[in-house]
Amino acid sequence: MPDKTLEFDEDDHDHELADGEIYDIIRLIGRKHALKIIHTIKHKPLSFNEIRSRLGLSASMLSSLLSDLQMKLIIEKKQVTSNPVRYVYEITDEFGIALCSILGELIVWSRRVEDESTRLSITKVKMGS
Repeated sequence: MPDKTLEFDEDDHDHELADGEIYDIIRLIGRKHALKIIHTIKHKPLSFNEIRSRLGLSASMLSSLLSDLQMKLIIEKKQVTSNPVRYVYEITDEFGIALCSILGELIVWSRRVEDESTRLSITKVKMGS
């Protein structure tokens, strides 16, 4: 049986795609509401309650997702006032913004795939296949 491990060439170094970092990130951003959180704070930092209100999530679900996104350096929690203490969540300059860019490219790619798939389906119908 052939090896189904994908390999990527980046800067002349081979990197195997194995059960590791890429799968961890895909599992994280694939979690229900994770992408909604990223999209919600992409342009404007928001407090926990603002995010919760906008997305209608339970406090425990939101807390868990925010914590996991922070651990992967996609978002960060910043103190904005000290009296009273107030925090906001925002996209990190390096990794969060890079992920948003990658997701944008993924959206473009998925639209192209969908357009081509639709075109091929129409062609098959016209040809009677």
